[in-house]
Amino acid sequence: MRDIADLLRIAVDIPLVVRRHLVVLDGHPAATADSYIPAHLVEGTRIARPEKIPGGVHAALAEILGAPLTRAVETLVARMPTLVETETLQLLPGTPVVELVRTIHAGDRPVEVTAWLFDASRHRFVYDVPMD
Repeated sequence: MRDIADLLRIAVDIPLVVRRHLVVLDGHPAATADSYIPAHLVEGTRIARPEKIPGGVHAALAEILGAPLTRAVETLVARMPTLVETETLQLLPGTPVVELVRTIHAGDRPVEVTAWLFDASRHRFVYDVPMD
């Protein structure tokens, strides 16, 4: 959890709200997503409860903060999965995964980190990067 705390620029002992998802495509696990938000930002809100949020977490978080979410920083790493990851995603032997860690900011403040894990055999990543 030190990595998550570092990305959020908080002490490692600060409580976090964690929202976990298993993404299923065509009846098969394709990805996991674990989102971490400092608990003090969302205590007592629907984000802190295990429920689906109409309009999505990001819209709700921006509303709670009273500020727009302004940018995301992503890190992609291709690697071989752990045994638990292989079982969770029901991967065939030798199938790599792509780990994507996304840090969402409101202004200059990081407010959410989501760690995605994708079955590399089922995903393609396409980015549109503006050239300023």
